[in-house]
Amino acid sequence: VKKRTDLYPESTEVDGHKMKEIAPEVIRISHYQRAEYYTEEIICHRFAYTFITEEGEEKTIIHEVPKEKKPKRMIKNSPASPELPAHFAYEKYILGLPFDRIAKHLSNNGIPLSKQYICQLVIHCGEKYLKAVIDRMTADLRQCHVVNMDETELEVLEWLQKEGRQACRIWGALTGPFEKRQMALFFYSKTREQSFLYEILGTQFHGMIQSDGYQAYTNYLPALMKVGCMGHARRKFFDAMTADKETYSAFKKAKQKGEKEKILRQYPRFADTFKMVAKMDKLFDIERSLKAEQADPERIKEVRNEKARPIMEEIHEYNNYLKVTYLQTGKLGEAVTYLNNQWEYLMNYLKDGEVALSNNLALSSHYYYPHFSLSRLF
Repeated sequence: VKKRTDLYPESTEVDGHKMKEIAPEVIRISHYQRAEYYTEEIICHRFAYTFITEEGEEKTIIHEVPKEKKPKRMIKNSPASPELPAHFAYEKYILGLPFDRIAKHLSNNGIPLSKQYICQLVIHCGEKYLKAVIDRMTADLRQCHVVNMDETELEVLEWLQKEGRQACRIWGALTGPFEKRQMALFFYSKTREQSFLYEILGTQFHGMIQSDGYQAYTNYLPALMKVGCMGHARRKFFDAMTADKETYSAFKKAKQKGEKEKILRQYPRFADTFKMVAKMDKLFDIERSLKAEQADPERIKEVRNEKARPIMEEIHEYNNYLKVTYLQTGKLGEAVTYLNNQWEYLMNYLKDGEVALSNNLALSSHYYYPHFSLSRLF
């Protein structure tokens, strides 16, 4: 609340008796104040005294403001104050505004800064002032018990134009939900080489990595344990279930009693895929109840082994049934194969209450990935 106004009744007395104030009615109104950019001009006065020496030479003495009293510049010869690149970085990486749009907004307000200048300003300040922070955060990340990781392809115009390829990647590393130091770090790699994971975690990380089925995480040997993602497995079965759009649409629209059961009997492949998704949903129901309970890791491990383990065994058996019943082609074949290959890692979530059923923590960070595509968003 920036501004508070008190309004009083016309009278606070009744027949000469002073009234007692009771709980007020509070009215809140949100306002918008346009962002203000301005230039501060600091005049450093200089004084000169010219005189003739005894030798007949002309000499000038100049007094000026000492260097230590002058404002320090973040970047040599740059007029930018500290809050300016901070604001540009906020607009770019939090709001997702392209530098081109930021430059146009400044131009409309009478500040002619090019997108190239804004971009270089943000990059330079990041490299100069934030490297120590990133190094410390990376060191802390390597000490964590659980790290959630994910990666995605990144289009960089420089390499697209020079080499005609798009194999660059952004890697996201997020601390587990029970870690004391919560952080999300993003790393850029020019190629998709699996060895880049060692540059992120080093060789001394002995915690657990939770991720999808990308082989790089499995091949990272220092980790104590690799934990799979049931969210990925469920998504593959869900995609297989919805591949027949007509059947899925009819199933969703079915309202009358027995109508859905009829569709399931009529389309056994759809029905079997639906049953697998339903079994997986039971696992997520257990996780939601534990979250609502605010259960600690020990309690989570206990409940999972009591309630989730039997469901996991059911899922495994049912996956074997699907494997021998249907040809391993199309989306269903892909889903069955993925679950089978990842089963060992999916079961690991039962061993430790600090890891999650799915890697959604890292997957949700996908929102930030596009904002790192600097060349694409100009």
